[in-house]
Amino acid sequence: MQETTTGESVFSSALGNTLQWALGTPVSAAHYSLTFLLVVVGGAYVFQFSASTFNARRYAWAFTGPSWGFGLLGVLLGMTWMLVNQPDSLADSSRLLSAGIGGGVAVLVFSAPLTMLLMSITYGAAVSVWLSTLLGAVIVVAGSGVFGAGMLGGKPKVLHWQGDVQIKDGDNSLWKKVSDQRRVMNEKWWLTTRAGSAAIVYVRGHQILVMPGSVIRIDEIGDEPKVTLHQGSMYSRTSMAASQNMRFATPSAGFKVSNGDLLIAAGRANTSAVVADGAVYAGINVFDASMVVREGHFVVIGSSGMPNPKPVSEEYSQRLAALTRYFENPFSTVNRALISGDQVKSEDDEKERKEPSPEKTETTNAPMPSIDPMPTENLAPPDKIPPPQVEPNSAPNPPPAVD
Repeated sequence: MQETTTGESVFSSALGNTLQWALGTPVSAAHYSLTFLLVVVGGAYVFQFSASTFNARRYAWAFTGPSWGFGLLGVLLGMTWMLVNQPDSLADSSRLLSAGIGGGVAVLVFSAPLTMLLMSITYGAAVSVWLSTLLGAVIVVAGSGVFGAGMLGGKPKVLHWQGDVQIKDGDNSLWKKVSDQRRVMNEKWWLTTRAGSAAIVYVRGHQILVMPGSVIRIDEIGDEPKVTLHQGSMYSRTSMAASQNMRFATPSAGFKVSNGDLLIAAGRANTSAVVADGAVYAGINVFDASMVVREGHFVVIGSSGMPNPKPVSEEYSQRLAALTRYFENPFSTVNRALISGDQVKSEDDEKERKEPSPEKTETTNAPMPSIDPMPTENLAPPDKIPPPQVEPNSAPNPPPAVD
């Protein structure tokens, strides 16, 4: 994934992101070029051969080139359009399904008719040519993703960022804005998000959503990776390749995660943690993390000790589900509003505005608010937690970034 900024078109950001995702998320310029040539140039040869086997009358390069090039662009635009304008019915679906539907519709309504016209082939045969060629491209992209993971060598990578996100080397005092050329991190590196900004960082199979106004540090990336949340909040989700020895820490708590999704918020004197899926071990530090916190429960760890986990409210569970959807598609209007704080009106809200009821006032679907009262043992986790007081030498607020 990549950047979404307020000042640029969400569609253009999503388009560039979709291209990178469709190429297996390359980790370097050379990797990007190699995968691009394999998909575009290699795919053109496969496309031409497949068309000839389906008895296309015109399959010279004068016809194959425009058919493949413009058709592939249409598929990319269709995938992007579906992500940006994702319907509610696909809100809980994976990115692969949403983008696949958009690409499939583009093939049916644009790419196949274009191929039928230019290459003199039946519509059914044109659809078959496209599906078989795109299947080959998917195999290439999957191999590219595995190759890219090997090139990273376990290094953390910023998969997506929205707004003002900055990183710095632990040995360097300068904060620099994340960019396509500056997104691979290493041990002892810091990442910070400003208000209305967020980032998804990949660390040894764990996708970490760093929420607005937060600071994290990549302490270790070896066999027992460790990430410290110094202020703000973060939401970690495991993948099939997740390290079973993952450790998360805050100034007042520690967690061990092998297979669990965990939301952590670091307050001034305590830490609130919610387990959205699976189970994790919690303690006052990572070495003493032995208390099991299971799915649908939260715990508050601080100077007063570590009380037993308590179940979260149904409303808070729904907010966790909304954050989970952000991992899959950070470009839809509703999901972006989770970070920016914008209000999003639903269709029901529009109907209510047009037909006001004396018993109801107009409402909006507000995104997950950003974090206020401190948590207590007797309350479900709050929507927002104030940032902790950070020591001057531990997690300084970043100065203006150096481009």
